[in-house]
Amino acid sequence: MTGSGFAPGEPVAVSLDTTPVAKSVLTADTLGKISGRISVPLEVAGGTYHLSASAASSPADAVEPQAVTIHHGDPPGGFDGSGPRG
Repeated sequence: MTGSGFAPGEPVAVSLDTTPVAKSVLTADTLGKISGRISVPLEVAGGTYHLSASAASSPADAVEPQAVTIHHGDPPGGFDGSGPRG
């Protein structure tokens, strides 16, 4: 996943509204951009979920949640949002 508009060096909490919740903390680079993966637990059912990101410099409503579709058979360790899906 990627994002921008955060303060440089700021920790950004990223979560996917799955059960159990998939979450990660990414650190914004010197330009305030984030990039990384979020690992989804194997027991999460395939389907569409909302991905959200929040940080101290951004009010809760400043980052619009994005829809993410999980397909069983995605590569181990998560899906980074680039390239074709399997």
